[in-house]
Amino acid sequence: MIAEPLSQPAVRPFPTSLPHAARHLLGRWSARRRQRADLADLGAHLLADIGVTPREARNECAVPFWR
Repeated sequence: MIAEPLSQPAVRPFPTSLPHAARHLLGRWSARRRQRADLADLGAHLLADIGVTPREARNECAVPFWR
């Protein structure tokens, strides 16, 4: 007897209901805003540690949170 492979559950990129999707989107936007604010606070030596130039950091911080 040949065993059938276990099927993998479908992976959904976003929650299925509108309130959950909205909460997910707002959470992503909030995280981007916070991460870009943290990036803006880093000094040149810390940016160099993570391989980012000050110009790249400024460009990233200028991007709106929804992008």
